[in-house]
Amino acid sequence: MVAVPSHTDFAVLRDALRRAVLATYDEERYLLENRVHERSVLFHIGRRLAVDVAAWDSGLSVDLEYNRMNSRDKDTIKTKYLAGGPVFPDLVVHDRTSRRRNLLALEAKHNPSLSDRRIDHRKLEAYRTVLGYKHAVFLEFPAGGAPPLWTWLDASTSGPEPVA
Repeated sequence: MVAVPSHTDFAVLRDALRRAVLATYDEERYLLENRVHERSVLFHIGRRLAVDVAAWDSGLSVDLEYNRMNSRDKDTIKTKYLAGGPVFPDLVVHDRTSRRRNLLALEAKHNPSLSDRRIDHRKLEAYRTVLGYKHAVFLEFPAGGAPPLWTWLDASTSGPEPVA
């Protein structure tokens, strides 16, 4: 049985995402060892996370590469936070009908460079500031299929730490 969180319960959200990431790491390791595109890995994380999210609140959804933001917000993110490029999170937990319940934005990369991290951290900060996502996490898939790492941008983490 999944604990039903208030939508502000960081520990429950973090635990649900941790379980989804680790189950994907254990069961879909081929994708990570062979650097299959992040979308393929995130599909498996998202489908696992969606089970917990649906148990908490049927009004919340887990979406990959969600691109239904208004053009003003998209332009703000592009000009203020990024130097162009695509503006849609890799994975979100949100209410599709209301920005008041944007719970989680996630960006992921295989073996990211320092530049990749900086860009995705800026994107995540934009999603939090402009789109109102309550939590943001950067998920890393290290080279060689090593265990994933994450950085929660709204927590007191100083850098990537093991998803454990």
